[in-house]
Amino acid sequence: MRRKTCSRGFVHASLMLLLIAIVPACGDSSGNNANREDNAANCQDGKDNDGDGDIDCDDSECKAWSFCQAKTDTGPTPDTTVDQGQCTCDDGLDCTDDECLPGGQCKFTPKAGKCAIDGKCYDDKAAHPSVGCLACDAAKAPNNWTVQDTGSCDDGNPCTKNDTCAGGVCKGEFYTCSDADECTEDVCDGNGGCTNNLKTDACKIGTACYFKGDKDTNGCNECDPTASQSAWTPITGGCTISGICYKAGEKDTTGCNQCDPNTSTTAWTPVTGGCNISGTCYAQGDRDASGCNQCDTATSTTAWTPLTTVDCTIDSKCYKNGDKDASGCGECDSTASATAWTVKGNVCLVNGVCYKPGDAGADGCETCDPSQSKTALSTASNVCAIAITTTSTLCFPAGTVEPTGCSYCDPATSTTAWTPYTDRCKIGSTCVAKDTRSPNGCQICDPATSTTAYSPLTTDCQIGSNCYLTGEKITGGCASCDPTKSTSAWTPDAGKCLVGTTCYNTGAKSTNGCEECAPATSQTMLSPVANTCQISGQCYTGGTKHPSTSCTTVECDPATSATAWTVKGSECLIGSTCYADTTAHPSSTCTTTTCNASVSKTSWTVAGSECLIGSTCRAEAAINPSNQCQVCTSATDKYNWSAATNVCLIEGVCYAAGATMNTTTKSCLVCDPTRSATEWSIATNACYLGGADFGSAQAACYASGAAHPDTTCAATTTCNPTVSQTRWTTTISTNCAIGARCLAAGTNDPTGCYTCTPATSNNSWTQVAGCNKTLFAALNHGYQGNLGGVSGADAKCQAQADAAGYSGTWRAFLGATTRDLTQLVSGASAAYPVVNLHGSQLWASWSAVFCGGSSCAWPSAAGYMPSFDNRVVNEGQATPDWNDADGWNGALSTGATDGANNCSDWTDATSTSTGRHSEWDSYQLFNTESPVSCATLFAVGCVRVSP
Repeated sequence: MRRKTCSRGFVHASLMLLLIAIVPACGDSSGNNANREDNAANCQDGKDNDGDGDIDCDDSECKAWSFCQAKTDTGPTPDTTVDQGQCTCDDGLDCTDDECLPGGQCKFTPKAGKCAIDGKCYDDKAAHPSVGCLACDAAKAPNNWTVQDTGSCDDGNPCTKNDTCAGGVCKGEFYTCSDADECTEDVCDGNGGCTNNLKTDACKIGTACYFKGDKDTNGCNECDPTASQSAWTPITGGCTISGICYKAGEKDTTGCNQCDPNTSTTAWTPVTGGCNISGTCYAQGDRDASGCNQCDTATSTTAWTPLTTVDCTIDSKCYKNGDKDASGCGECDSTASATAWTVKGNVCLVNGVCYKPGDAGADGCETCDPSQSKTALSTASNVCAIAITTTSTLCFPAGTVEPTGCSYCDPATSTTAWTPYTDRCKIGSTCVAKDTRSPNGCQICDPATSTTAYSPLTTDCQIGSNCYLTGEKITGGCASCDPTKSTSAWTPDAGKCLVGTTCYNTGAKSTNGCEECAPATSQTMLSPVANTCQISGQCYTGGTKHPSTSCTTVECDPATSATAWTVKGSECLIGSTCYADTTAHPSSTCTTTTCNASVSKTSWTVAGSECLIGSTCRAEAAINPSNQCQVCTSATDKYNWSAATNVCLIEGVCYAAGATMNTTTKSCLVCDPTRSATEWSIATNACYLGGADFGSAQAACYASGAAHPDTTCAATTTCNPTVSQTRWTTTISTNCAIGARCLAAGTNDPTGCYTCTPATSNNSWTQVAGCNKTLFAALNHGYQGNLGGVSGADAKCQAQADAAGYSGTWRAFLGATTRDLTQLVSGASAAYPVVNLHGSQLWASWSAVFCGGSSCAWPSAAGYMPSFDNRVVNEGQATPDWNDADGWNGALSTGATDGANNCSDWTDATSTSTGRHSEWDSYQLFNTESPVSCATLFAVGCVRVSP
């Protein structure tokens, strides 16, 4: 190093900047005149501080300071030692050239290929010792670090690799050393490598990680890294029994055994002082459920020990004198009773509940009155306990009026039922005052006659569905209401006739002149005019000859017939043609058919074993081609088909004996003429069950022994033909098996008037007390006019209602000579609403069924009429069935029978007989359609007329 001298010098580069700042120039004598040169500051301030004429290093007092002592250049190229007393510009670095500049300042210039940075020397391109991306660039900045964007570096993050410089920033590629195991410490080596060492407080057992103190599933082992980091370490001070760990003193489920490590760490140790009986621990003196045995360890610790003394045995349990029941009111007192609790004190003990005097029962109708009974509640005074359902009773104070307002609680009369007011009638669910008239005005509330139905008025007339006052006239004025003669029909005036609704004076004749009003004979029908014949709507005087026949002896002879021509001679008038006696039938194939005036003068006579049916001759035993259930049996009837034997005519179709209904669900229905020639019979080893139960499937066939389709009933309910072929045979005591469903006790049918009451019947409905409705249903299929008379139709209704589980008396809704439909339901029942089996109301009362007009309909909201087997009468049903969804009635809309149109009182199914019917699919029970052939299949209604 080459050294330059000046009036002042600096030995160390570290002092250079400071000295430059505080020394304006070497040898400068300006400044303060302090009197001493004994400190470093004064020896370098360029002043003569002590006034001896010597400045700084020239002053002897400054010779002690190092910077004023002689120096030797120790660099690679030593300079000449500077004489003592002179200052030196020297930064102490071998990589710089040092020189003193004018003005007393030093300059240190880095040598070529060198950098002098922060008091240290670096070779060109040398990297910063600690900061990446900085290097010595002697050409650019020999005194400062230069940004380096090439080469490797270290960003100081151990989890990056391939660190490089970019824009003066060292960045590496991140990577992770996580092994997703919380048990390990994850360490990066900065080169993409990792180490995953187990943490000092963790255990890796199997594949699971645990930390110090964690226990295994049975609680008997724990993680103890100081003992093992790869296996459980047993816990001391407990028991491991059957793989489960227990603490010292912990008991088993019986409470009779405990963990006692001092005795055993692998088995239970029995607890002393008790009994372990059948896996349950009991203390000394504990009794069993009967109270007749106790735990007596002196006798046995594993079995009950019988008590040696028993004072009371109550409800199969043993007690000692003084023992009390659960309520605390009953006490064992063998002197009073050894079999029942003795009530001590002024209380009542009823069904295990203790009552104080005056305490009320749950329904409020009974109270505790020890003076009357200590073991039963006594009836409260001045209240009524009234059942509101089959299972619920409520208590009402005296004077309480029931909801309809027709009755009230009167304990003096009854404590269990409402007492009716004497001036009111409860009709259906409505209460009406005495003397209130019915909607049609012809009936009245008369409690003296009935408190549950309107009573007929005796001073007025109910004609049809209208009411008329005494003396009121019919339109036309020939009849009036006269209750002394009739309360249901007009009474014609004297000398008048009322035929239908038409009035006639005496002698007035019909249009054709053959009938006249003859009040002495009849006031409700026109009477024949004497000596006349009414033939084919024409009137003829007696003796008048037939106007168009060739017969010479045919005339009107009222003495013989007033409605047909009379043949006087030996001729036959058949139709409008006259035949001489013995003349053969002109077109019949019968060989023995002739005019035989001695037998009949108005029809052909068949002499041989043939049948003349219509104009066709049929051989003996010939089958009717349109009805195979009919044959020619001349011995029975030579002129009409006779019923065949060993066949069934069902729903208009003829079946041979043994034939079955060709459906899967009705395969058990067979033709058995020995039982019925007009109905299907159930095969002897089967049942036909179901229908009429809340919309279940139709009735179906079941083999003997088949289980009920509802699994709730299946185990106890089967088809048992020997008991019943139309109802399930069941041993159920808590449910009802009705139709295709198993019903819980208390379940009501849709009408709300019938309920499942197993105690009464478990295969049919039981009527709900106080619920009264008239039920209307349809038979299960259509019928022609021959129903076996009204008695046969009634029997069909009764049988199908029974099979559907409905009690009571059922009748067919068919008018006949012996039956006016208005009289089917009478008395109190006439006021009940009429509903179908779906519970929908059809009419408000029985009288409302008969409108007296052209149409009587039920509400369309009620839907089509349901049958007993759960179909509805509507078009589109499987055939043969209900033709056009009509129903037979055989009556007028007033309920009166139409004698000319009732299929001969429901015994005739021929096409020549007719019956009245109505459009059930239009919700009409009566309408004005013309009567139709009794060979038609129509629905038949059934009415429950009484309970």
